[in-house]
Amino acid sequence: VPGPRTGDDEKAPTTARAGQEDVASNVPADGALTPEELDRFADELRELLDDAVSAAERQLFELRTAAADDSRILGALGDGGLLPPGPDVLATVEFLGEQGIPALPGWR
Repeated sequence: VPGPRTGDDEKAPTTARAGQEDVASNVPADGALTPEELDRFADELRELLDDAVSAAERQLFELRTAAADDSRILGALGDGGLLPPGPDVLATVEFLGEQGIPALPGWR
């Protein structure tokens, strides 16, 4: 895999994964790759991109989940200072609703 994009990061990887060809010596000083190098390492680059996208999607999901929890908690605290229902209570209310049984969490 090509070397670092900038000279600022000393810990950035400069070689391919273990067992693969060392490409650091083939990368020009400006960090640009030739079309032949891109073709040669296309599979590895695609795999790295897929891994990075998957990690970013997982992080985005976790952040959205945490934001939803925060919003729920803030909403409950704003309605008189009562603590919000826990995840197990919400799951129970949802299950009861699916079974046609009206249910509300908390003091409602």
